[in-house]
Order: sequence, then C-alpha cells, then structure tokens
Amino acid sequence: MQTSLQPVIVQKLEMVLFTNRGDLFGEQNLGCNLEYFLWETKVPVADIKNIVEEQIDYYIPELKQIGYTLNIEIYEGSYRDILYLDFVIKGYNYEILLK
Repeated sequence: MQTSLQPVIVQKLEMVLFTNRGDLFGEQNLGCNLEYFLWETKVPVADIKNIVEEQIDYYIPELKQIGYTLNIEIYEGSYRDILYLDFVIKGYNYEILLK
C-alpha cells in the first residue's frame, strides 16, 4: 500500500466504524453502530462483520482493491461487552478495542 494512502484509508475506516447510522447529516446510512452492539450480547459476530464489510465496500471501495482481512471478537465485560476488531490492510495492522 502506498504510504500516502494509509492515513486517508485509516481516517475513512475510523469514520465508518465510530459513526452511528443517522449521525451524519446528508449521509443517513453511514456508520456501523458498533456502540449499540456492545449492549446487545446476542448479536452474532458474523452479523457485525457483515455490517462492517458492507460499509467498507460502499464507503471505502479502494480498501477492497488494496486488500484487507478483518477479525472480530466479542468478550463479556462486567459493565458491557468488549468488541475487538483486528484489521490488516495489506501488511498494515490496525487494532480497535471498544469497551
């Protein structure tokens, strides 16, 4: 991956992951609602992964062309669940932990 693309792609990825649907005026479908899933313990990891991949395909198409892998794990927390996302973007590892 070209070095100049890394910050742009990471910024877009953060926007998609940390935005709730409906929060961005004019783009009602942008966002993964990850915060919501920390309270909903019965949502399968596969469903969350599908939502994230759909958002990436639509809002970050260059990431699909470059190539990435995504692993998601949910751990039971004492107050709410912990969501761990591990992205590897063509050799660049990007980890996200939501508590």
